[in-house]
Amino acid sequence: MSGQVVFDASVLKGDHEQWRDLTTLYCDIFSLDPNFGEYRQCPICSRYFNYQQVEVDGVCTCDDGHAEVELQLAWDVEKVMGEILEQASEPGFFGVVTYQGGALVGFAWSRVISFDEVRKHWGDAIVDQVQPLSSKSNLFYFDELGVGLQARNQGLGREMVEFICRWAKTELPGTLGLLRTHSASPARGIFEAMGFEIFASDTEFGGGRVMMKIDDCLHLRV
Repeated sequence: MSGQVVFDASVLKGDHEQWRDLTTLYCDIFSLDPNFGEYRQCPICSRYFNYQQVEVDGVCTCDDGHAEVELQLAWDVEKVMGEILEQASEPGFFGVVTYQGGALVGFAWSRVISFDEVRKHWGDAIVDQVQPLSSKSNLFYFDELGVGLQARNQGLGREMVEFICRWAKTELPGTLGLLRTHSASPARGIFEAMGFEIFASDTEFGGGRVMMKIDDCLHLRV
C-alpha cells in the first residue's frame, strides 16, 4: 500500500493494525525527534529527558526538587492508542495517514474545537487575541503532523498539510484556523505557505513552540 488514507475512529476500530502502527509512529516521533526529545519523563515533576540523556549519559532517575524517583516512558503506546481513538471519535475530526511501501510513515489530523478548549490549554491571553476575529463559537485546529525519521525530506508532510487544508477550505469557510508548532520545525514553513502566521512566540510558551493562526479557512492557499 502507498499513498494517503483518510481515517477516523470507525476506521481505526476496524483496522487494529493501522491503529497500533499509527500510535507507535506517533510515540516514536515524540520520543526521538530532537525537536521534542520526550523519551522519558519524571512521574512527579513531569520533566522530560531525551534519548541522549537516558541511553548515552545513563540518566535513569530524577530528583529535581523532590525525592529521587525512577523515570518512566514519556509516551506509552497502550495509553496513547486510547487518546487517539478518543480524539478521532469527536465531531469535526479529519485525519489522514500516509503509506510508503506498505509501511505507515506519516500522519496528520485536525479537529473542530471550542474557544473554551483553547482557553483551557493556552489561557485567556490567546483567546483574547483570536476570538474577536471569529463570528463562530468553534474553530479549525490543526492538531498533529508527523513523518517518520526515515521518510522525511520527500514532501510527505506538505502533502498531508495540503490535504487537510483543502478539506478545511471546502468544509469550514468563514472559520478561524489555529495551530501550535515548534519554531525550528520544518512544519512551520509549510504552515506559513498555507497562510498561517505566528501571533504568539516562544517567549510566552517556552520550549521553542509558537502559536499560528489564519483568520478564515477560506483563505488557505491550497
